[in-house]
Amino acid sequence: MPVRPRFYPRVVLPALAIFVVFAAAFVVLGLAVNRGAKVQQAIRIGIFERSRLLRIQLDEETGMRGFVATHDRTFLAPYWAGAKDFAPVFQATRVTVVQMIPDALPSLDDERTVHAEWVERVAAPLIETPSRRDANALQLEGKRLMDRFRGDDRVLLSALEQAASSADASSNRLVFGVVAAGFGIGLALLLYLLWAGERDRTLRDEVARQELLVERERQIVDALQLALLPQALPSVEGLTLDAMY
Repeated sequence: MPVRPRFYPRVVLPALAIFVVFAAAFVVLGLAVNRGAKVQQAIRIGIFERSRLLRIQLDEETGMRGFVATHDRTFLAPYWAGAKDFAPVFQATRVTVVQMIPDALPSLDDERTVHAEWVERVAAPLIETPSRRDANALQLEGKRLMDRFRGDDRVLLSALEQAASSADASSNRLVFGVVAAGFGIGLALLLYLLWAGERDRTLRDEVARQELLVERERQIVDALQLALLPQALPSVEGLTLDAMY
C-alpha cells in the first residue's frame, strides 16, 4: 500500500527557521547600512563646516591685509562677512565634533580662541590705524596665530577622516559578521533539513516495505486457511460418500 508523504514538524520548522534567519539578517544589514550612511553623512558635514571655518579665517585675514596695503575699505568686505559668519559656523562645526570626534574638541575650541586673539590683537588695531609703526610686527603676530589656526584645522581634519575610516571598518565588520552568521546558521539548518528529509524518506520506504511484507503474510495466511477448511464432496444421485481431505 503506497504511503502518502507528509510534512513533518522537524522538516517544516527548520525551513521556517531558515527563512527567519535570512529575513533577520536582511533587516540587520539594512539597519547597519543605514546607520553607516548616517555616520558618513555627519562626518561629511563636519568636514565641510570645518573647511568653512578655515575659509572664513583666511578671508578675514586676506581682507585685512588688502586694506592695510591699500587703505581701500572695499577690501574689508570679506573681513566683515567673516566676523558675522564665524560664530554660527563654529557652533555648527562643534555639534559634529562633539558627536563624532569629542577628543578633538580642544583643537576646535582653540580655533575660536585664536580667532578672538587675532581680531583683538591684530585685525582691530590695524584696521583702526593701518599705518601704525608696529604694523609689520602685528602682521607677524597675525601670521603666527594663523599658523596655529591651521594646525588646529589639520588636527580636526585628521580626526574626522579617521572617524570616517573607523565607521567604514565597523560597518564592514558588522556586515561580514551578519552575513557569516546568517550563512552559517542557514547552512546548518539546510543540512539538517536535507538530513531530516532523507531520514523521513528512508522511514517511509521502510514503512512501505513492512506494509508490503504484512500484506504478503496476510495473503499467505488467507491461502492456508482456505486450504485447511473442510471441502464438501460433489453429490451424485444414488451415491452416498463421506470423506474429508
